[in-house]
Formats: sequence, C-alpha cells, structure tokens
Amino acid sequence: MITINSHLSLQPITLDDQKRLFELMQEIYPSAYGHFWKDDCSWYINHIYSSESLAKDLATPDSHYHFIYYKSDIIGIFKYIYNQTYTPLSPLKGLKLHRLYLHPSVQGKGIGRDIMQYGEQLARRLDYKIIWLDAMHTHTQAQLFYKKAGYIKTEFQLLPFDLLKDEHRKMWYMHKMLPSPK
Repeated sequence: MITINSHLSLQPITLDDQKRLFELMQEIYPSAYGHFWKDDCSWYINHIYSSESLAKDLATPDSHYHFIYYKSDIIGIFKYIYNQTYTPLSPLKGLKLHRLYLHPSVQGKGIGRDIMQYGEQLARRLDYKIIWLDAMHTHTQAQLFYKKAGYIKTEFQLLPFDLLKDEHRKMWYMHKMLPSPK
C-alpha cells in the first residue's frame, strides 16, 4: 500500500483483482466516455479490462497499476509507466501517467489533484525531466484539469478503435517539464 495522505492511498492491482477492476470500470468509464462510442462502450471495457489485457498490462516492464482508495473505499484506478518515450519530443523519456479514473461520486474533492501531485513527485524522485499523458480532444474538462496542473498540449494522435466515433478519435499528447532539483 502506498500512502498519499491521511485519506488517500494506492493498492497494487493483481490478476486476482480483475473482476473487481472490471466491475469498477463498468461504473466509472461510461459516465465520462460512454458517449464517445458507437456501442455503449461495452466493447472498450471488455477489451481493456479483460483478464488477458490485465495480464499484459501487469507484465509490461516498468508499469504500475493501482486501485485508488479514499478512506476505505476503492474509488478509482491509477496506472503509470516508467521510462516512456514522449513521441513529440523523442527521444526524451519520462513518466507516463497512463490511466487515472475516478468514480463520479468523489470528483471535485481534490483526489485527482493529489494523485497527479504524487505522480509528479515520483517522476522527480526518478530524476525524469518530463511527465506526460494523453487526453481526449473532446474531453475539455480533463484538458482544463491538466492545463491547471501545468501540462501543455503538443500534438495529437488518432485512435484506431473501430467503434470509437470519428469526432472522438483525436488524442492530445500533453506534458509538463520538470525542473532539475536545486
């Protein structure tokens, strides 16, 4: 268990947690992204949170996948990956914040900010010069959140998922440069 503060912690996800992860993401993902899909986003949830995908994620070198606990309740997930090349500034490598999802019932309580700060502290401890993430072009609320945290957009990529509506295919690369310790 990783303690973020007195009410927030991270617990590593294991293969044995797949069912709990799947059920959690069935609660969280559709409210934020369900309208991005031609189906009800079931294909994406079934694909990304299947046993096979979780096994692959957990076997990826330098990948760290956690449940987010608020007090004693699981309220989200956080995944980050060490040593990831930031394509727009290649060959620069840093910490990629890969997945951060929070249950709608806890949004607005500063939890996302605290998790992002933890990621930044981790990147600094590892002496990375950059921390980065991807943000959906049409999810302006998330982009504003990241911008407020100091991230800037550089360029975009197009997502290849067949069931993703065309207007939601654009994904921004966003990054924050980290100053060297003084």
